[in-house]
Amino acid sequence: MKKGFTLTEIMIALAVIAILTVILMPMIFKLRPNQEVLMTKRAYYQTLTIVSEMINNEKCYPLVYDRTGFGDERPYTCSQNGGGNRNVKFRELFKEYLNPIATTASSATTKDSMSWTISSRFTQNGGHAIITVDTSGSNVSREHDTFSMNILPNGKVEITGVNAEWARAAVQTDKKFVGND
Repeated sequence: MKKGFTLTEIMIALAVIAILTVILMPMIFKLRPNQEVLMTKRAYYQTLTIVSEMINNEKCYPLVYDRTGFGDERPYTCSQNGGGNRNVKFRELFKEYLNPIATTASSATTKDSMSWTISSRFTQNGGHAIITVDTSGSNVSREHDTFSMNILPNGKVEITGVNAEWARAAVQTDKKFVGND
């Protein structure tokens, strides 16, 4: 005589699996990383790294007592573009360090589909550059996918613009980088 499972036993097992699924699914979805937060952090830290590398590159921005950082208009030997215009120099160098897959005069798209717009207004005595990043690319729209960063002549990076408060919180998030909280 063969023993098997009865219909009642199978139904009870399926009911237990269904109940466990209902209980566990919200927890599983909450453990998935928040894509907006991750891409915002990535763009911010990538900008910090690029700005730091640019301003510390002696070929591009040599240390001279009467000029500070990105206000330097002298032609540079680290790239072919830019000539003596400090704003073109900043934009072109930033795009080179970004390593984009596509560029225009003032924008770039990277392999991770982020769209970067670079606008610089440096003068000999100051000014700034504004880098606006669309972390999901121009074809997708999310709630917090675009934010701006203000780059000062001394290399300091400040998050500004419409989603500034959210972006600042996102880049400062350490352990709580998951979920939609």
